[in-house]
Amino acid sequence: MKKIPYIPESYLYQKENYFQIWFSPTENKDNILFLSGIIEDALSGVETLLNYSLNRNSHVCLYATNAEAIQATKRNFNSSMLLAPFSSQTDSLIICQSENPKFQSRDNNFKRHLVHEIAHAFLYELSGSEKILGDNNIQMNIPAWFNEGFAECVSNKIMGNKFKTKSFDIDFGRDALNDHLNDINSPKRPAAFDYATGIVESFIIRNGHEYVFKNFSHFTNMDIGVYIHVYNA
Repeated sequence: MKKIPYIPESYLYQKENYFQIWFSPTENKDNILFLSGIIEDALSGVETLLNYSLNRNSHVCLYATNAEAIQATKRNFNSSMLLAPFSSQTDSLIICQSENPKFQSRDNNFKRHLVHEIAHAFLYELSGSEKILGDNNIQMNIPAWFNEGFAECVSNKIMGNKFKTKSFDIDFGRDALNDHLNDINSPKRPAAFDYATGIVESFIIRNGHEYVFKNFSHFTNMDIGVYIHVYNA
């Protein structure tokens, strides 16, 4: 089988109808079963919402420990981190961790985060984007503000959450918004995240999830400053 980045050599895989799960030989079978079911449910929900089926091969890697996740990705992050770190013209990958407390407790927030990452995979494919950690997003055809904002809007819809309108003391320009979202250590990233979500939510309120998804280039080329008023409600 073709090697997918960030998956340890020793990992096994289980092929499902629309995706493959990779896991440690020592992984608890109940964890694999739970992850399989929640991925199928989340993937089906996003497909229905966007009226689109993925063509790229979908892979999900469940790291047995945080140490293995750090070693495989060469990135230092905690056990609650989920990422969509790789997407090519043929394959996409989402990574998660067995030691994630929300995974262990079967918390709905784990599914919410998983849906967010799956939404990224849909955007990567539709836009023809490719991604690998550390490439500075040079092969991404969508800006970070739309990528993160749209993924969060999809997650909110699937999970039945409503976006809460917020106001900020600062107006992010397009470049600053992207910079803060791309810098995982930026202290302004949470505010930038909410800001981007609000902008995309305003598009969706007017046009619907499917239309915004399939016409992403129209919205990413708009002056986002026009939509900042959603925070002044």
